[in-house]
Amino acid sequence: MDTQTIELIRTSQSWDGVELPEYLKGKPELVVKKYIFPVGQKLDWHYHPVINYGVLVEGELTIIAQDGTEKVVHEGEAIVEMVGTVHHGENRGTKPAVLYMFYLSQEGLPLSVPHPGMQTSSVPKTKDIYLAGGCFWGTEHYFKQIEGVVKTEVGFANGHTENPTYQEVYTDTTGFAETVHVQYNPDIVELEFLLQMFFKAIDPTSLNKQGHDEGTRYRTGIYYTDLEDLLIIERVYQNEQKNYPKPLVVEKLPLENFYMAEEYHQDYLDKNPSGYCHLPQSLFDFAKKAKDERKKRFTIRPAKPDEAGLVLDFIKKLAAYEKCADEVVADEATVYHSLFVEHSAEVVFAEEDGVVVGFALFFHNFSTFVGRKGLYLEDLFILPEKRGRGYGKALLKYLANLAVERHCGRMEWICLDWNEPALKVYRSIGAVPMNEWTVQRLDEAALKQFADKEYNE
Repeated sequence: MDTQTIELIRTSQSWDGVELPEYLKGKPELVVKKYIFPVGQKLDWHYHPVINYGVLVEGELTIIAQDGTEKVVHEGEAIVEMVGTVHHGENRGTKPAVLYMFYLSQEGLPLSVPHPGMQTSSVPKTKDIYLAGGCFWGTEHYFKQIEGVVKTEVGFANGHTENPTYQEVYTDTTGFAETVHVQYNPDIVELEFLLQMFFKAIDPTSLNKQGHDEGTRYRTGIYYTDLEDLLIIERVYQNEQKNYPKPLVVEKLPLENFYMAEEYHQDYLDKNPSGYCHLPQSLFDFAKKAKDERKKRFTIRPAKPDEAGLVLDFIKKLAAYEKCADEVVADEATVYHSLFVEHSAEVVFAEEDGVVVGFALFFHNFSTFVGRKGLYLEDLFILPEKRGRGYGKALLKYLANLAVERHCGRMEWICLDWNEPALKVYRSIGAVPMNEWTVQRLDEAALKQFADKEYNE
């Protein structure tokens, strides 16, 4: 059962015996909401841009702050949530919790907003990939053994008819490939690891044949729904090609369509342990023990004062990538003074297995229209050999969380128009290009020259 939310009329001064504080009484902009939280219900992280006043009229709620501290709110107790509050919670009681929340509506500022990247829902976030590896009975069973795979289903992908049956696909006239839809938790296993495991279960040089099964329906393929995944697919594909003298014949295509196979095909080898399978038992045992150890190695942390030289090193790497290495005039002393004495900007490092692989440099600006500070991302750079693993997006998400925590009105950055991989990432997270704006700059020489001019010149 999900949380129920009921928006109530504003004319009453009492709701289930709740008395308002004086500052809320008689206000035409008063908004009243009633929440009913079932037993065991978890509340996602959220952020409050306005002051909220609430009273728990039934049950109890456990409120959990960002620092991990917990407060149990009991029946009849009031809750005051100040601007900038970020928390989540859970009904750990024995009966539904009923909460009334009151706030003064401000245009554009809701009661609360989701806090990016911080989820407490019992349903893990997942991603999808569709893999054709010959007979889908064995391929599905193989991927079900891998830690981090949340769900699998077998079906038919990238054909040219609608709602095909197994018998129709068997004729090899529909264009479909027997395919496994793999749903996985990216916090536990990466796509790169899943694809490496996929190649261990197929002969990637065999066209339309795996084991004893022949026909176009048994072709191998990787079908994606997220364009960002193509970078990872290409990298794994190229690495695998080095292991074979013959060219690989595994398809790498966007998913055009997918139809689930009949129920008796789902989890076939679970239902029929001695049923036909083109894969050996040893592969299933191998998959069960396999773990993506890299998921434990990625962290993001603020730069330390004794790392000014490392910051400068990454600035130079970024400049070389952007073909403007000769424009870097900063030295380690300047970087140290600007970041750790004047605090003009901040830097965070992305680490893989304790080794820095990327950085982001940012500072606060201000929007006169919004009336609040913003977060401006000056630079973000991931080492080229570490790209395609989601590290850049992870840094963006880290900064988005920071912007929300600091009550920023927006987050902005610029990007070179030729950097298409970065632009694709930015579009995927909802960033909007400001095409009607152009960047204007006075460099140091022009700045001094203009500053020295008389006012009326």
